[in-house]
This record gives sequence, C-alpha cells and structure tokens, in this order.
Amino acid sequence: MTRILRMTLAAGLMTSAVAACNKAPPVAPEVLQIVQTRHQGYENIGEQMKLIGDTLKAGGALNADLAAAAQIIKTRADEVAGWFPAGSGPETGVKTRARAEIWQQPEQFEQRRVAFVTEAAKLADYASAGDADAFAAQMGDLGATCKACHDDFRAPKK
Repeated sequence: MTRILRMTLAAGLMTSAVAACNKAPPVAPEVLQIVQTRHQGYENIGEQMKLIGDTLKAGGALNADLAAAAQIIKTRADEVAGWFPAGSGPETGVKTRARAEIWQQPEQFEQRRVAFVTEAAKLADYASAGDADAFAAQMGDLGATCKACHDDFRAPKK
C-alpha cells in the first residue's frame, strides 16, 4: 500500500470517527411534536396578524375575514400555555428559536404570555362588536405584546 493511499485512508477514518462523536443524540418524537406544534401555532398567528395588518394598511374595513382572523389569534393565544413544557427548549438539540430564558425566567415569560392572551381577547371582542376604530388601535397593543416577548424570549433567525 502506498504512503499516499494509507494517509488518505487514515484521514477518512479520522473524519468518520470525529463525525460520529459529534453527532447529536436523536430528539424524542414527543419533543419534536411539541416544537412543531409551537412553530405551526406561531406561524398561524403571524399569518392572521399579517392579514389584518395588510388589510387595515390598505384602508380595508373590519369585516368577517378580519373578525375570523382575530378569533384565530385569540384561540392560538389561549393555546400558548401548553407550547412550552420543560424539556422542549434548545437544550434538546432541536432547531427552535425559543430561548432558554423561557424556562429560566418562567415568571417573566408567564407575564408576557398573559399580556398576549389579554390583548388577543380584546382584539377578538372589538371585532365581534364591530368596533372598527378600537379594533385597529388594538392591533398596535397586541403587536406590542408580541414584540416584548420576542425581544426577550425568541432567538434571531440564523
């Protein structure tokens, strides 16, 4: 065996060994499901917020579609409490933008969550009542709760 061939084989074996040692352990299926549910829920909230925001910015009026979007946001907001069980954060190795601070600062996270739920309920209530001015103003208040939580508890996109 030539020296170059032996060196190539040795380098290949070392690379394989290092890769095997650096491989993260598999993530439990139930954790993946929690993270996926959380991600899909927030994506859905974002879609509804965009629909409402784009419609209002374009001068559109409060209508049944916006009222339905507000109700979806309220429903998802009520679900958030179940989206962050212990053991579903970045320590699992799963790809998530949820920061460890969610579980390290549970009281602060809970305050932000409750504020979001409260403001989402107001948005849905204004929509149901047909109060277009209050509905439009409430979008700003609801958006502020989103930003406050994102600033402290959501990692930037990579």
